[in-house]
Amino acid sequence: MFKKNITYKYRAKLRYKQLDLIWYLSFSIIGIGSLFFIKFLNSFFNSINSNYLVPNYIYILVLVLLTSINLILFYQSPISFSEKQRNKNKLLQLIEQNHFYYEVNGKIRSSMEIVFYYIQEELHIEVYPLGGKYTYKLDELGKLFETKFNMTLITIQNDYADHTTYILSKNNNFALDSNDYWS
Repeated sequence: MFKKNITYKYRAKLRYKQLDLIWYLSFSIIGIGSLFFIKFLNSFFNSINSNYLVPNYIYILVLVLLTSINLILFYQSPISFSEKQRNKNKLLQLIEQNHFYYEVNGKIRSSMEIVFYYIQEELHIEVYPLGGKYTYKLDELGKLFETKFNMTLITIQNDYADHTTYILSKNNNFALDSNDYWS
């Protein structure tokens, strides 16, 4: 029996509305502002001839804390260095923009769940509607995935009752060769 090489399955389920990229940048700016504030305090105490100075370990502590928070925020942002996280953000955006979730009193109660994984050069996306009102839109998702990931949809497998699987490929085998003549 042929065994598929699946390394890991990743989940995307909307729990809260996505933050804009500006929010991620604003957290960094606030952190850098805190370093300048500590520097300002030192110069202020120095100007009034006070003996109090902010210790150097405070600078180091703030810098380490700032760096770690910024790395975590950058990892979770839409421009992350991780391809898995970028794809997860794309899928969460797709869920949010197409309203594939239930919202009650401003809180998200239920959402479509998407599981994605790679097998060789193909991206497999399993969509679990979880009984939502958007199950009739599952046929439209193929075009949305093609557009969002800039990949070619190979097939849609709806063999299972609880989910539909979309298989996308980076290789475009259906492209026309511009050197061939029409016959």
